[in-house]
Amino acid sequence: MKIKTYPVSFLWSVIKPYKYWYFVMMLGPIASGFHPIIYNYAVKLLLDLFTQNEKIIFARSYKPIIWFVAAQAILDGAWRAHNFAQLKAMPHIFQGMMHKICNHCFNVPYTYFQNNLSGSIVGRYGAR
Repeated sequence: MKIKTYPVSFLWSVIKPYKYWYFVMMLGPIASGFHPIIYNYAVKLLLDLFTQNEKIIFARSYKPIIWFVAAQAILDGAWRAHNFAQLKAMPHIFQGMMHKICNHCFNVPYTYFQNNLSGSIVGRYGAR
């Protein structure tokens, strides 16, 4: 008896009902990718301000400050959304995976496990 599903299709069948939660979970890493760009742009604005002016006033320095604060707020918000989505989706995904695995194992006749060594079963199903 051979299972015709590959690990990716098995995982997709379990994850598919929670694909929107996974999209929300991707916001944290995506925001982490853009954060250094925004942060470095804010540093550039601040350095330009220091090199061009002898006296720095708040009216000219609020733009880099806004960029700093906005970059950190976006990053924190994205990771909070990531953590919330992970909290909501991951228990159901693990439950679905265990349900499919146990359902498959319970529906295989006991002679299958008696006539095959455990290493060959793992090699057939686990190592792809």
